[in-house]
Amino acid sequence: MTFSASHYFSESEIARAAELTREQSAGHKALIHVTTGHRKLAGRQFVIQQIAYWFTVLGIVVSELSTPLVAKPTFYWWMAMSLLTWLLRIALAVPVFFLSPDKVAASIPLKLFPIAIIMIANLFWIWTISIFVGPTLTAREMFMCIGFLSITISMTGMWPVTPIAVVIYIFTLWFGISTAMYINHTLPLSVIAALLGSVFIILGFNTFVAINQVKVQLNRSDEVDLLNAKLRAANETSERLREYANNKLEVRSAFFSEASHDFKQRLHGAKLMILAARMELGDDSPAVMSIERLGAEVDALEGYMTKLLDFARIETGDASVNLAPVRIQAVFQKLDVQFEEVARERDVSLKFWPTDIRIETDASMLHRILENLISNAMKFTRGKVLVAARRVDGAAVVEIYDQGVGIAPESHARIFEAFHQESSKLRAQGVGLGLAIVKRFTDRLGYSIGLRSQLGRGSRFRVVIPREHTLPPMA
Repeated sequence: MTFSASHYFSESEIARAAELTREQSAGHKALIHVTTGHRKLAGRQFVIQQIAYWFTVLGIVVSELSTPLVAKPTFYWWMAMSLLTWLLRIALAVPVFFLSPDKVAASIPLKLFPIAIIMIANLFWIWTISIFVGPTLTAREMFMCIGFLSITISMTGMWPVTPIAVVIYIFTLWFGISTAMYINHTLPLSVIAALLGSVFIILGFNTFVAINQVKVQLNRSDEVDLLNAKLRAANETSERLREYANNKLEVRSAFFSEASHDFKQRLHGAKLMILAARMELGDDSPAVMSIERLGAEVDALEGYMTKLLDFARIETGDASVNLAPVRIQAVFQKLDVQFEEVARERDVSLKFWPTDIRIETDASMLHRILENLISNAMKFTRGKVLVAARRVDGAAVVEIYDQGVGIAPESHARIFEAFHQESSKLRAQGVGLGLAIVKRFTDRLGYSIGLRSQLGRGSRFRVVIPREHTLPPMA
């Protein structure tokens, strides 16, 4: 379980809130702890509290309708106030939960909103107790006690967030109803004392759990929120870059070259923070899954950025070709290791057919060509992917077969265009540059790339390396 919030606050807002919270006294933190993780916890408990509130109100309504105790005008007025005071409390809660955390942390009036919400609720419940608690124990009083117990349990979950409000609310509820029962002789004093003792045992246990088991998770969630904000900022920048790339080719290519260093620094910093956070966590920590998922997202973002920078490098003519003898089998072995984990996670059978073919090529470019073709095949298949190389009329031919969804004939001409994506359902898995990079790298090396595909059956991509680039097998 994690309390890292799903929100759109910026990195600076989250960091500023954390800084303000660290600098504040214990008294200020007792009013409200406003980091995103704490507010996520408070939001969950607030929803539970509203359910408990309406459960109690409806229980009183049903009891009153079956066995009237108060005059009808008073009852109708009470029902109206139950709704009006609830709406007022919701209105006060909205800015506390939805304003940026640094604004709440820096504002004393906003930090007093939880106290105001509790005071409104307490006034309503004191009035409710005064008009509905009678000299006889009825279903009405039982519903109130059960409802107050539900509210108490939900409020103790808010202890790490706003302890002062929790104490005021719970004390007022139980002091009010126990006093009314004592004055009206609803229950003997010994029974009232036993009831209060049971309530405070439950209260103490829940508070202990809230403080000792949730506090560590909340502190960790603040770090996760900072990492999420950094990742979101990088993703937003990446998306803006992609749109920019579609409209202005020359400006796009120049910008990618200038921005590459900045992006790599950000991603490297995010990876280091994720690694540090993971090392500090135990294997049984609830935050491990969130940290690992965040690391996977950073790795995916790094892959996207690598493709973008490769494309920019090709477009600007910076991709120089360094020819050297290369064994295709050696490239296959590297790719097999690279995609082993991905194939296992996606339940895809990835096979490389052994070959002794040697060619003269740029090893890095050939690796990127096959890497993008295999990656593309892995996205679109849930069956098998086969990679093989053979000689055809003196040329070397590398083929990638998949059992994917296939590509419509009308899309064959556009499949190698930049930012083209065949399936809208899979757009979240890439930026539409993989096959465009393949086409540009093969053109740069003097190779040809071909496609044969059938809808519902799969596809075959073929890279043809001319005979002048092939070498005799090693003896």
